Formats: sequence, C-alpha cells, structure tokens
Amino acid sequence: MMNNLLDTFSLSGKTIGVAVSGGKDSMALLNLLETEKEKLNINLLVINVEHGIRGEESISDSKFVETQAKQKDLPFYSYSVDVLKEKQSLGLSIEETARVLRKRCFDDAIKNNYCDYIATAHHADDLTESVLLNIFRGTSLKGLKGMSVKNEYIIRPLLYTKKSEIDEYIAKNNIPYCED
Repeated sequence: MMNNLLDTFSLSGKTIGVAVSGGKDSMALLNLLETEKEKLNINLLVINVEHGIRGEESISDSKFVETQAKQKDLPFYSYSVDVLKEKQSLGLSIEETARVLRKRCFDDAIKNNYCDYIATAHHADDLTESVLLNIFRGTSLKGLKGMSVKNEYIIRPLLYTKKSEIDEYIAKNNIPYCED
C-alpha cells in the first residue's frame, strides 16, 4: 500500500476536490481517496483542467476523467484553459503557465465553495525534482525543502510516496488511466 499522509490532515466533514488529469498518479489518488472516504468522513468531487496544449488527445483525457467521475457517482468540475495563448501574456514557460492557470482554476473551485481542499497527486519523485530545480535556480534555504504536504487549501497526500509504489498500486488494483 502507498505511504500516504491522509491521517495527518483534519479532513472529517470536509469536501475534497481531487485534481485528476487521467494519468496514473491522479487516478491512483482518486482511487485511494474513494477507498478511504468513509473512514475519513469526507466527500469527494473531481476537478479536471484541460490545458489546450495536446489538442484532441487532451480533450479525450478530460472526457475519460469525466466518465470515471460519473462511474464513481462523483461531482465533476471541468476547466478549460489556453496555456499557449496565456504563455504570451504571462511571459512564462509552458510548464509555468500551466501551473499558474491550474492554480487559478483551483482558486475558483475554492472561492465558489465547490470544495474545502484540493488534493493533488504530487509524489516523492516530484518533491525531489522540485528541490533540484530550486537548487539549480539558486534557491535560499527555504527552497531546499521543496513542496509541503499542505499549502493553503492544497493537500498532497502522496508526497512521500515513490512513483514506483504508485505504479504498483495502479497495477494491483487494475485502475484505468491515460498516458498523459
């Protein structure tokens, strides 16, 4: 079983918006939260952000996520953003622009009271990558810690879970996913 941090959060009675792209990591997180929702006394909904980068493939992934949410009888909130267009006005890389626009979508979900928290599928490999990128950018000591398990309304229950553990969980539980 994946080493998750669910028990460290005070989530009882809260609604968690699960950020789901359709890829292995987010589908594993959705499955894990769905499995644990009664024990944790939480409500779930699915949030998908279609970035407008990969054309029909990206739209297909979003439809897959919507279908999965419906099969699980979970509310589904979809956002569509145009990263390539916004990249110009923000003056950022595609990846940074996507991150900014995703955060805006998450802000909207919180502002509109769709949910109390947003759970993302960041894992240990992402944490390592984040720390290394910060080092290469010349970070201060604060940047050496990388992502935190909770930041405002964002929670990362899989932050100390290895990618290989997620892959094993997906295979063991026959969880469908998209290659994203």
